[in-house]
Amino acid sequence: VVFSTEMAQSFLGSLASAMMGENVFRKHSFLKDSLGESVASPEIQLSDEPLLHGKLGSRHYDSEGVEAKPMKLIEEGKLLNFMCSTYSANKLSRQSTGHAGGISNLMLQPGTYPEEELIASIDDGLYLTGMSGQGVNLTTG
Repeated sequence: VVFSTEMAQSFLGSLASAMMGENVFRKHSFLKDSLGESVASPEIQLSDEPLLHGKLGSRHYDSEGVEAKPMKLIEEGKLLNFMCSTYSANKLSRQSTGHAGGISNLMLQPGTYPEEELIASIDDGLYLTGMSGQGVNLTTG
């Protein structure tokens, strides 16, 4: 399965929601028990980058005044962190990650193949450009 850029953005938004501390402590996330586990291909590197100059989601502090810092979320396919406000961090016995108010700039490291080459290399598969319906069930994935 190959996702178009637009489809990948939608999918990553849902994935980010599943990594939000509020969804994790309420057990509304399919990732709730996956910290430190492989959740994606080893090729996947995902981070939240709040300090990128000139980007829409950039900020120095979250909405609680906690300093915003770059944070690796998924590295080599393993889930490393949940994004927590002070409240959700307390519920999870963790430290706030500066995510009160949500994500800032979600960054997926680009792969090594151009989209056209990736599509051409697949003999039998799907190229997803959109989906319809209710969206992602965050609890079950």
